[in-house]
Amino acid sequence: IDVSFSAVDVGNLNGAYAGVLTIRTNDPNNREVVIDLVADIVDGLAAPDIDVTPLVLTFSSKRLINTTGTKTITLANLGGLPLTGAFTVNGAAFSASERDNCLICSVISRPAGTTRTIDINFKPTTSGSFSGSVVFETNDPDEPTVTVTLTGGGVLVVGGTGTIPTKVTKATVTFDDTDNLDFNDEAAIAAFILKLRQDLAALLGVDISRIINVIITQGSVVANFTITKTAAEGEPTATEALALLETAVADTTTDAFPSLPATQGIVDASEDVVLQPQDAGGEPILGWFTRSEDLVGFNDFFAFADFFGLKIVDGAYDEAYDIFPVDSPDGDIGFDDFFLFADNFGTTVDNADEIRAALQ
Repeated sequence: IDVSFSAVDVGNLNGAYAGVLTIRTNDPNNREVVIDLVADIVDGLAAPDIDVTPLVLTFSSKRLINTTGTKTITLANLGGLPLTGAFTVNGAAFSASERDNCLICSVISRPAGTTRTIDINFKPTTSGSFSGSVVFETNDPDEPTVTVTLTGGGVLVVGGTGTIPTKVTKATVTFDDTDNLDFNDEAAIAAFILKLRQDLAALLGVDISRIINVIITQGSVVANFTITKTAAEGEPTATEALALLETAVADTTTDAFPSLPATQGIVDASEDVVLQPQDAGGEPILGWFTRSEDLVGFNDFFAFADFFGLKIVDGAYDEAYDIFPVDSPDGDIGFDDFFLFADNFGTTVDNADEIRAALQ
């Protein structure tokens, strides 16, 4: 009796396959013989294999209410067949957002060996602690469900030792939707954003790289964007650029955005923010003075050393280096401050890029 195994019938998926061959006869002493069958596929296709990192997203425990913090989840398919499924975000303060000007969809479709990043936002509307989750449900046979835990905290006021106050220049411009922009068409959205950035750069006389965080929402076409502070020689500051933009939109004799439909209006959406350096666990970091590295390093140590020993009565005293006590600096940059700085030395600032972007 020839017994065959068809790898095609199981999709050429790698793995061990078991079966039985049962022989029944009229032999009165042995009417049934059962033979175990085993076959292995080792050079075929691997099943979908989901990999999600990290499995815990810890946002700041001191996020100012009604402001948004963002962290990234990386989704990978380590298997040989396409990974398909969906994800859901649970928790009122948490949501998935747009990334790289492409609309995030909750449907997962990852070819073998590819990755995808997903931005998760945390926006507390009240003070207190918040928790949530991102749940992935896919066709991975070993891990059909993977859960990422989300935590964060909201506060009414962010301030005090180690915080960085700044102003972020933002604007909201509303356009007529005469072109019937398809908000499900990622290419159309990206093209609209590029035209907007190009028109803004030409109008304001700034480099296009200073127009960041562009988000398009539906209704009339509403564009929200940020103008960074960094300016090359001869360029207007962010505040000056916003004033120029407001004047240009108000002037009906010229078209401020020649590549786009007519504007309906502009709103100054600038924010006064207080930034809090924090570690991966969302805890505040003290001693990140120079912001030249992504951690509290030697440049910060040398900066601190320049102020060590100064008191509030000294002309060169700087409260930024008076980090102890945390809640109320005592006007003396001494050994208590040094020991607290030493505790933070070498700590990586998890939100360093976010802070630098806000300060640009």
